[in-house]
Amino acid sequence: MSRTESWKAWLVVFAILIFSGLMAAFWPTISENLFTSFASSGGSSVPAETVTFPALPVPGLDNGFELTSVQIMLGLSFLVIGAVVVTGIIIAIVNVLVSRWVSKVETSDDYLEGTAALEQRETAELVVKNKQQPADTTQQHDYTRWAVIATSMAILFFAVVFGYMVSSSLFPEGQIVNQDQIVNITAIITGAFFL
Repeated sequence: MSRTESWKAWLVVFAILIFSGLMAAFWPTISENLFTSFASSGGSSVPAETVTFPALPVPGLDNGFELTSVQIMLGLSFLVIGAVVVTGIIIAIVNVLVSRWVSKVETSDDYLEGTAALEQRETAELVVKNKQQPADTTQQHDYTRWAVIATSMAILFFAVVFGYMVSSSLFPEGQIVNQDQIVNITAIITGAFFL
């Protein structure tokens, strides 16, 4: 598989993860605003939960404070993004230092002499091996289909999770009564998203 095809597969998976994370963070607000019309027809919307923190020894916060789940998720998102950025900066600095050290070693006379001797030795060994064993003419495997399969499985997984989120927001009980029969609406909605 070429490098560009590999990056395309990873980009799709990364975009799905970002979208799913944002949907999970903002789903209470979305379901409260978008699905209020469904509440009158048997379903109920999911209110945004609030978390009350106890009093802290900080001036002005004697009675504690409350945050909604969306505010907590945004705070955690910024914390994770900050940690990733700091880690990325540290890795970039280490990478620059190591690359300078490697380039310094590669230009040294000892390294160049050793590399030339190694290439001569490997060339001689390859000549001997080619005489003893002919080159393999079998076709190389193409791993592009595995990237397609992995990406498809990830998309189906997130489609099923999104279907469960929608059905649990619209119908918290997971069932509806239709003409005196109990229907598993969760399986229907999730199956629709899966298809």
